[in-house]
Amino acid sequence: MNRYKLAVLAGTLLWSIWGYADVHINITGTLREPICTVTGADGNTTVNVFFGKAKIRDVGSEKVEKSIQLKIKCESMAPNNKVLKMKMSPTYNGVMNTLGDHVLKTSIDGLGIALMQGKDPVVLNNWLPVNGIDTSTGEPAGDVILTARLVSPNIRALKAGEFRSSASLVMNYQ
Repeated sequence: MNRYKLAVLAGTLLWSIWGYADVHINITGTLREPICTVTGADGNTTVNVFFGKAKIRDVGSEKVEKSIQLKIKCESMAPNNKVLKMKMSPTYNGVMNTLGDHVLKTSIDGLGIALMQGKDPVVLNNWLPVNGIDTSTGEPAGDVILTARLVSPNIRALKAGEFRSSASLVMNYQ
């Protein structure tokens, strides 16, 4: 009986040596930052700012100033040691540097749109901290208010007419 047990044991051991399976396992994934969505006050991803029929004499004053309300909602809190930042870049006409690096050029020569967040200029083509959103909460959300004001280095030289300008806004944890 011992011989029989020994034979079965030996057979089992030999079978396991030659009968093992070799399996290759691939493990993949993607790490990503929490996603934040940005919309206008109406929930649309395109934000339109209408100045209407502005008077040339009002350029540079609060009379030709518009608020831009951006709604921000993030799916989770900020990663460690990172801050929510935004970058506004002109997509049409560029920057009107004669009045500052926060002024969008328009389609009318000498007319620009100065962008501010509170008292701070929104410097175009630069990453700036997003103020007013507490990113340490579970699902950060809130509103960011920007101000757009028509400006000109020389109001007397402005010509009446329809104007356009555009910019893109990107937000990211950095």
